[in-house]
Amino acid sequence: MNVQTKHLSDGLNRVLQTFKKFLPYLQNTCEYPTLSNGPIEGINNKIKVLKRNGYGYSSFTHFRNRILLMSKLFTSTTKKGGLLHFGVKSPLGLKTNVL
Repeated sequence: MNVQTKHLSDGLNRVLQTFKKFLPYLQNTCEYPTLSNGPIEGINNKIKVLKRNGYGYSSFTHFRNRILLMSKLFTSTTKKGGLLHFGVKSPLGLKTNVL
């Protein structure tokens, strides 16, 4: 306990210690106010709702494709050999082929 905070209650000292402990994270929040994990949390919530409402899919591939369609990560491409191929946008901007 510091000499300056000697006259403060134990509870308030605990709160001040917590603020000191998390000060770098609080400073980052103030420096970068536009960064947020909100969009990711929204996608996770949509996936959980889809699982709950779907009562199970016949395969993981169907479930994965439904998630990609729901989150608009599919990009349609041309038909090849009578089958419609989809390209999946990756976070890095690369495309992979998925049936």
